[in-house]
Amino acid sequence: MVWPSFTLLDTLRRFQRRAPIKFSLFISIIHPGFPGFSTDKIEKWLEENKYDFYIVKSNIYKTIFNDEKKSRDGCFYCARQRRSVLYRQADIHNCQKIALGHHRDDFIETVLMSMMYNGVIETMLPVLETKSKKFKIIRPLIYVGEDIIKEYAIKKDFPLISCFCPLYNNNLRRKKIKKMLSEFEKNDPEIKGCLFRSLSNYNGDFMLDLNYNSTLKYRNR
Repeated sequence: MVWPSFTLLDTLRRFQRRAPIKFSLFISIIHPGFPGFSTDKIEKWLEENKYDFYIVKSNIYKTIFNDEKKSRDGCFYCARQRRSVLYRQADIHNCQKIALGHHRDDFIETVLMSMMYNGVIETMLPVLETKSKKFKIIRPLIYVGEDIIKEYAIKKDFPLISCFCPLYNNNLRRKKIKKMLSEFEKNDPEIKGCLFRSLSNYNGDFMLDLNYNSTLKYRNR
């Protein structure tokens, strides 16, 4: 599904008409090479709405799913390869900023995945300068919930397609986290909002990280 991407694109175009600064929009669509995946519906919609876009045919499917080691952690390698392709396109087309459609739920799920599977408390950033310093990554939908984006996308009749990812129907980590949050939300509708607020409400004095908890560091001497 591409609800967040189209919602982001529509939002940026609306903002473009009212913003005090001038900026242009260029859409880069990465074809991962997954069997059955087609960009026809997307291309038709973009052409009808007079967007400037480019389709990038990548070899993501071949390089990842023909490799036994990489295919076991396909999401990680796919994301990394997509990012690499996207950076190259941004460089070729002289883009100063790369806008991604990550929303509030993505930020929450990412921090929980990081804690549960990597042992690190971290998530994405709404604004991030790339290592090359050539452009910045921006995520304008950071405060928007996935449910709102889905409702808006259906109302606007954006073209909805399947990514045809070979791992889509597998019991992936992110899907587990999403299901868990959904279960909690049934009894506590505010739980996602509370989790999201916690990402900007850090209390280092009550963490086990000695880099931040000076009191704990003193006691361990």
